[in-house]
Amino acid sequence: MEADNNPPVPHAVPRASYEAAEDFPLAVDTEAFRLVAEMNLRGLRVLREALADGRSSGLAAVDGLRSDWLALDEAALARVAEAPFLLFELSIDAALTAHRSPSWAVSDDPHRVVSWCARPAGRAFARLLCHFCWQTCRTAPTAASLLLGISPAGCAAFRTLTLPNLDALTEIAGHWLALRWGDEPRHWRGRLQAAGRTDPEALWQDTLHGLQRLAAVARTPSAPVRTGSRRSR
Repeated sequence: MEADNNPPVPHAVPRASYEAAEDFPLAVDTEAFRLVAEMNLRGLRVLREALADGRSSGLAAVDGLRSDWLALDEAALARVAEAPFLLFELSIDAALTAHRSPSWAVSDDPHRVVSWCARPAGRAFARLLCHFCWQTCRTAPTAASLLLGISPAGCAAFRTLTLPNLDALTEIAGHWLALRWGDEPRHWRGRLQAAGRTDPEALWQDTLHGLQRLAAVARTPSAPVRTGSRRSR
């Protein structure tokens, strides 16, 4: 992984409160939370940089809140990042389908191209996130679904990838990477404002709500991820 010389993520909420959260696997340790928060902060930096350059994400919670995102200083952005789950989501089903289709090209799905991942920093983050998800699915299978916000079937699909296949997947992953709940500007406005005014209680309530949403996904049986044929249009 690339070296990151940015300052560490400050912890706005005690880690113990994460471990006591409803439905969160007890096996998760504080190191996993720290790594997730660092991944979140790295991605949020890339996203904010894209906004500052005038690029569009196609997401209401990003483009519609541009001024809110750009108003955050580094400390406030770190408070936004402080969550026990990834604030970014990878559509693993679609990514794996495209990866295993020799005839797939970006032009097949122009609406999926994420401009904020188009530059080197964005592509590097997408690669890093894929490797992080793969490693987490293999080393912490019980907690991976909640930590990563990926369905149990998606986690199982990650675990089956060989390193060469994973490397190939990372090269196209940015096309299916987005801010979690990116179509919910009301959710993100509340989180950004709480971070900006340094309100740890409001941030924790927002985080707990997100954790409960992901817990429901983690408990829901899902069909196996499709990996053989192209998606229907």
